[in-house]
Amino acid sequence: IRNKKISHKAIYLYAMLKMMTKTQYAIVFSTILLKNLNWNDRRTLKKYLQELKENNLITYDFDDLPINKALVIEIFPIPKDEYFTQVDEETIQKIIDCCSSVKVKNKNKETKYMDLKEEGIRLFYLYESYYNSDFGYAFPSYQQIGYDTGIRNEYIQVLNNTFDKNGLVIVYHGEKRYDIDNRRYNNTYIPICDRKETKQET
Repeated sequence: IRNKKISHKAIYLYAMLKMMTKTQYAIVFSTILLKNLNWNDRRTLKKYLQELKENNLITYDFDDLPINKALVIEIFPIPKDEYFTQVDEETIQKIIDCCSSVKVKNKNKETKYMDLKEEGIRLFYLYESYYNSDFGYAFPSYQQIGYDTGIRNEYIQVLNNTFDKNGLVIVYHGEKRYDIDNRRYNNTYIPICDRKETKQET
C-alpha cells in the first residue's frame, strides 16, 4: 500500500484477485476477470499482472493472456513478520460502488465525474494500515498520504468526503487529537470494516 512503485491499478487488481479465491491460486478466464475489474482492454490487464509479478506479489506461467483457457495465477502470501489488515469483501465492494463515479472540481472550478475506485481502494487500505487500536483512529496528514500513495490532494479530499458520506470512514476535521508523541493532528480517520489484524501464514 505504501510502496509507490506499485500503481493504484495493480493494487486494485491484487485486491480483486484475493477476493476471487479462498486459496493461494486464482483460476479465472481473462474475460471474467476483465468484467469484474470493469476494464475493457486485455493489454491493461496484462500490464498490471506483469507489474504484480515483477513486485513478487503473484506469479504465472503464461506470456500472453490465453483466450480459451483459464488463467492460473498464484498469489504470494505477505512476507513473514509483516502485519497486514484484511478488509472484508463487502467493504471492498462498497468502496468500488461508491468511488466509481465521483464529482471532482478541476483548477477552473469545473465539475466532472471521475472513476476513483482504484485510488479509493488504496486510500482505505492506507487508513487501515495507519489505524491505531490504542487510540481508535488513524491520523496521517495529507502530506503523508500523498507521500505514501502518490494520490493528489484534491482526490484525497473527494474520497474522504465520499467515504464519510457512505459510512466507510468517519472523518473528523479540525479536531485536536494527539499521537503517542503528543503531536497534534487536525484530521483523523476511523475506517469502518470487519477488521482482522493478523500475521500472514507462509
